[in-house]
Amino acid sequence: ADAIIKRGREALAQYSEQLDKLRKEGHYFSDYATELQERARAEEDPEKQMSLYSELNNLNFTPEKRYCPEYYEVYAQRMKAEEELTKDILSEAEANPSIGYADYVEDCYTSLQDWGDMYNAREQIERVAQLYAEKFPNNNKMKRLGEYIEASKIKVGNKYVDFTAPDMEGKMFCFSEMIKGSRIVVLDLWASWCGPCRSKAMKNIPIYEKYKDKGMCVVSVAREHNNLKDLERAVEKDGYKWPVLVELDDRINLWRQYNAGDSGGSIYVIDPATKKILAINPATEEIETLVKEYCK
Repeated sequence: ADAIIKRGREALAQYSEQLDKLRKEGHYFSDYATELQERARAEEDPEKQMSLYSELNNLNFTPEKRYCPEYYEVYAQRMKAEEELTKDILSEAEANPSIGYADYVEDCYTSLQDWGDMYNAREQIERVAQLYAEKFPNNNKMKRLGEYIEASKIKVGNKYVDFTAPDMEGKMFCFSEMIKGSRIVVLDLWASWCGPCRSKAMKNIPIYEKYKDKGMCVVSVAREHNNLKDLERAVEKDGYKWPVLVELDDRINLWRQYNAGDSGGSIYVIDPATKKILAINPATEEIETLVKEYCK
């Protein structure tokens, strides 16, 4: 693993040095990204500020918009070199499977889930990841990789993944037990720092109030870091009426289990009778339509 890391650093060193130099010289953000950052820093409304920072963070997916032309030119060269290196190492790992490649294969797969197909190697990454998960099932990292591969099956029509997580007081709850007897379930993965997540959640409060006695169940899980202070403030301010569980510092890897990548959150509508997912990130109107149908 160390040899692979060293190999990658050496192959990309020239580009990394150029990027560091450009950053120090002030050639980094695009005009648009700079404006977003300045607006976020000046914004006094916490929710609007979080929304602006979220928009800035999402520019990672479109680096040509995030970076200035000078920086992006070198960045694009680095990405091309990294793409070629990635494909070469994956070919070696596939031809001669060895636990020494395990970390690299896992990193490639999780990067694919979090950031998309940046190396233009989706098929190769998925194939090699499956090979390693099957060949080294007793290795903890490869066992976890197998779980991530299973998570990629989180799609409409497939079954939800059960989990156990604590509430804000530390009491543990099993999701499948919480939703027993319900007709329809909304699983809301969110975060106190994610403005759009909170906005979507608050729109579901009136629906929940209307249908909670007719079979609708909502379970939310907040993805927090370091402590629960921001979460406690958010719950009090937003007025959620349903159970709030916590994913602190990604301890149970719930976002990966639900194929939500590195996002603030995601919403899943579930039929508890069949255990199938009915919708992923639906609009509020779609949620209400489904709830109305199942809670007749």
